[in-house]
Amino acid sequence: MGDEQNQGKGLITYLQGVPELRRRQGHIYPLVGILMMLILAAANGERSLRGMWIWAQQHWEQICGKLGMEWLAHLPVYGTLWRVLALLEMDQVEKALSRWIQGVGGEAIVWMVRVCGGVGGGPVCRPWASW
Repeated sequence: MGDEQNQGKGLITYLQGVPELRRRQGHIYPLVGILMMLILAAANGERSLRGMWIWAQQHWEQICGKLGMEWLAHLPVYGTLWRVLALLEMDQVEKALSRWIQGVGGEAIVWMVRVCGGVGGGPVCRPWASW
């Protein structure tokens, strides 16, 4: 998909272009959902993978439906996140984020400030409330 087609779309659309490097067997959690979960946690000020995982545990009921994982009873275990990130080509994620920001112009930063109370997140960033 070209960026012209994605312009004005949500971040999830851009993250769908990140290649899935896991083997096909045993896929329970979609890569895009995992990435969005970690991005939301980072927007809330979490800086470690463990902190992001704990944040996601605390907000799972609120975010799982928006992440396309509403049919799952619980979030991925910490080891799953670690394995997914170990296989991930981070430059692909960075490119997707960059294209999203360019696609929505400065609106992405304005959105983070408005919804999260700042780029680093306010006391509790709830961007899913505006999806």
